[in-house]
Amino acid sequence: MFNYKDLTYIRVALLSHIDKLSAIEEDDPGVGEDGFSDIQDDIEYLQRLSDIVDHEIAAIKAQAVQQGARLTVVANNPPSD
Repeated sequence: MFNYKDLTYIRVALLSHIDKLSAIEEDDPGVGEDGFSDIQDDIEYLQRLSDIVDHEIAAIKAQAVQQGARLTVVANNPPSD
């Protein structure tokens, strides 16, 4: 079983990979029709995995809130000079 930190890392990795694959066009050199079809299948599979990870993250959050935890959003802003 993965913890919250693991799942958020996995989610970011999946979304990054989906974005990179989504940028590939069928007419890109070396892709071809069959390769593009495989890429589209991979994107769908990764999106399903991402949905599962999102569901698991939501379950962890719900359990934490149920146990009395307070969740807050922490901004990821770089420090200003």
